Amino acid sequence: MSDVPLLLHTVLDARDVRQEADFWRTLLRLVYRPGDEAPGDADWLVLIHDDGRRCLAIQEVESLPESSWPEPGHPSVSHLDTTVPDREALDAAHERVLALGGELRLDRTDDPAEPLRAYASPAGHVFCVFVAPTAPGAARRTRTGTCSFRLMPTDELAEAPSSLVVDEVAAGRATLLTYTWWHPRDGEQTGTLVLGVAGDDGTVTASWVDSWHQPDVVLLTGTGDTTSGSVGYDYAPGWRWEVDVTVGEATISMVMRNVVPEGQGGPAGPYDVMRASWT
Repeated sequence: MSDVPLLLHTVLDARDVRQEADFWRTLLRLVYRPGDEAPGDADWLVLIHDDGRRCLAIQEVESLPESSWPEPGHPSVSHLDTTVPDREALDAAHERVLALGGELRLDRTDDPAEPLRAYASPAGHVFCVFVAPTAPGAARRTRTGTCSFRLMPTDELAEAPSSLVVDEVAAGRATLLTYTWWHPRDGEQTGTLVLGVAGDDGTVTASWVDSWHQPDVVLLTGTGDTTSGSVGYDYAPGWRWEVDVTVGEATISMVMRNVVPEGQGGPAGPYDVMRASWT
């Protein structure tokens, strides 16, 4: 309904906007809104997720009362809640918060029902990190990196920023990869690859759609294991698309390859059309 407001983002006050924004950007692995990345002083900065969804905005104020929470008589007024999946992650997050300049305000890690720690950001904004059961969609991971593209095998690869959102779907029976890339002439593009788990014989089935390469959803088949998959399909006699995905310890890479038949006035065989890597 048009009369129902939509929450755009949460705004936090700070005297040093860049310092506060960098704290939250690094802690939550956010990115700056395009145009806000330039270093230097600012009075308003917006932090977004890799897929463009807004999360936080930091605005400059001349003064900001120092927070004394949780001392009696000093309520936090409002605070942010963040979650991690287990106690090991809670302790790892604790080290990150302190390294980034956060201050521990409350340690309730001995609570068997809901272990948590509360902190203050450099500007004094209170937030909690607590252990919570994994919720639907919690397996989603967003990564950033680069994607290089070329149209013809003799062209130079043009590199541009890229993002990748990874979701486990169907109770882990498939992985949904949603990526962005940039076409030098046609601008920003996006695509989705649904990669099934490998069968006992190593067979992998996938579906693919891409706003520039493949506007109609197609079925691909190939082989793979727990860390990689190579799938493809014939889109015309002698012509073929192949997509390779490799999952490393810290990096996911993808190569899209076009296979050209003989007699097309150029080199025959496969060549890399796109090479992408995300961390």
